[in-house]
Amino acid sequence: MNIKISNFEQAVYDESLKAKSAWRRGVAKYALDLISDLKERGKTEIDPQSPAFEKMCLNGAENWKQYSEGGYSLICDFEVVERLCTASEKRKYNAGRLERPNANETWLECQARALYQAVRMIKEKASTHARAYDITKCA
Repeated sequence: MNIKISNFEQAVYDESLKAKSAWRRGVAKYALDLISDLKERGKTEIDPQSPAFEKMCLNGAENWKQYSEGGYSLICDFEVVERLCTASEKRKYNAGRLERPNANETWLECQARALYQAVRMIKEKASTHARAYDITKCA
């Protein structure tokens, strides 16, 4: 089922404003970036349940790590930190005490994880909109 991007984009934007955690706000901002990219490429509708949807978002990259490291999103560690971290984590990063987000990831790999979650958020918001539309259509 194709859903117009304009019908659920506001829900993603609202999530970026009301999310309680820095991580969730950052993921919502990545979701908005992905939506903007889709719109710039002339997409007006998506099928969030289609296996091709994530591939469309990847824009030629094989996976979110390649997308992140290939410069399709933020390219500097400090930009990723600004988007995904709390104020205290930002202070630690700026003081040189937070070189990596954790022992297993670089900042660009952390961004890749956030981008993966951003696509899931888009699917969730689009599917919620579609269900709400189906309910009101039947009433």
